[in-house]
Amino acid sequence: MKNKSKLKKMYVKYVIKSSILYYFFLLFGVALFLFLSLNLRLDVRESFNGTIEEQKIIIYGEHAPICNVIHIYENRNDAIYAVVVDEVVFQNNNTVLKLNDNENLVFVGDVQVELTVRQQTLFERIFRRAGKS
Repeated sequence: MKNKSKLKKMYVKYVIKSSILYYFFLLFGVALFLFLSLNLRLDVRESFNGTIEEQKIIIYGEHAPICNVIHIYENRNDAIYAVVVDEVVFQNNNTVLKLNDNENLVFVGDVQVELTVRQQTLFERIFRRAGKS
């Protein structure tokens, strides 16, 4: 019984009468949020029109992906496939993504290609761009 009364006295002394513990937790929470949001990096992906021919994907326009994994789909609601790119070549104002020979492509013809074009921090996404990519 003495331990409970001792804990009650400590709670009243440090939490209710003094706001030091409250401000400590508030400051700790804000510092933790800032630390995590400045260090957490998010991929920014954009979707482009493309065509699949043999073991290469041609995207209309010049786009430089920062990652060698791209995502292709015909209808985003059906299925999205991740594909590894071996080489990126720019020809005739188009981007040609050469694929590995052991990639099994399920599509032929026109597709949507999703590329990772840059990265941003969570802080930048929330406060600088207001949630917009």
